[in-house]
Amino acid sequence: MPIPFDDVEDQNTQSGVVSWLRFVEDANGTGVDAALFQTSEEGEPVDFCFTRAAFREFDGLGSDAKGKAAFHLLKKLLPEVASSPALVLGLADEIPPWVLNEALQVRIPFCLIPASPDSAEADTGRFAGASLPVLWQGARPPAGSEAQRLFDEVMAWDDPLEPFHRAAKALVEAFSDEHVKALTSVSGLSAVVTLHSMAGGEDPLGNQSSA
Repeated sequence: MPIPFDDVEDQNTQSGVVSWLRFVEDANGTGVDAALFQTSEEGEPVDFCFTRAAFREFDGLGSDAKGKAAFHLLKKLLPEVASSPALVLGLADEIPPWVLNEALQVRIPFCLIPASPDSAEADTGRFAGASLPVLWQGARPPAGSEAQRLFDEVMAWDDPLEPFHRAAKALVEAFSDEHVKALTSVSGLSAVVTLHSMAGGEDPLGNQSSA
């Protein structure tokens, strides 16, 4: 299981890999499209997993349908990537704190960033730098650890939120693809689709890195 959680040990963690999570309400407002985008510490793509869930799957489970969808989709995405990262990053407005604090124990440093990459503020560079207030699952990684080193390096990028932009853009493109539409019409896309980086380093998403 590449991203260990629950009863899985963390000895398979791969140095230099960062996972970026996105959970975006679909254009029709009927569900959530989810992505787990993995990059190197330079921002080069490693792989991209995506799936979706309809809100109707959570009828009768009370309020916070988006939060319950995020929890459900996290459990689907985490086992699917090819390389275990040293750090997982998500957005606090897409993953409610109860998912990390009460429902799911990810055994790799997991950080929620209280910023929206789709806001006007994101283009100002306001969120760059180590002073960004973040929420860690459990204790912050110790100084000198691989996770803390990667976090500091990402925060030093010109645009530390850029991979979140890339993941959201790729979700739109993925669910616009005729083959994915065909899968969706048949099964609701209950499976996770994974794209891996190609030999020679070509980006399967067709984008540029940010570092």
